[in-house]
Amino acid sequence: MAEILQLSNKMAGNIEDWEEFNRLLNVRQQYIEKIDQLDRQMQRLQQMIKDQAGVGDWPGLKKLHPQRASAIEAVQSNIGQMALKAKELTDQAGRLAKQRMNELKQKMQNMQASKAGMAAYRKKGAQHDGYFIDKKK
Repeated sequence: MAEILQLSNKMAGNIEDWEEFNRLLNVRQQYIEKIDQLDRQMQRLQQMIKDQAGVGDWPGLKKLHPQRASAIEAVQSNIGQMALKAKELTDQAGRLAKQRMNELKQKMQNMQASKAGMAAYRKKGAQHDGYFIDKKK
């Protein structure tokens, strides 16, 4: 989670370099996939712990093993807080990227408009009379 948080920080501050932003986005996606796998493993582990303890739900486990249950909850809470921070930074990076894309789009439109305007003022070459010869008779 800490790596994702660091990557999200870098992404939020590195909008100017699109290649680096894209690279960081790909690395971040790999971390997210690993975290998803770990989350599924954690859920299976919790179910295994409940089954071995002979309880059907989490509050029942907390009554039997309060220290272990609170340790697991602390880890989950820490992961959740880091995930929220990473999401906030990712949202911020997304807003900045969208803003930069809109600015780039506006610049391109301005360039295109000025290109058409400049073409109207350029001298056009003199039209010379020409002949068309059709050889397919």
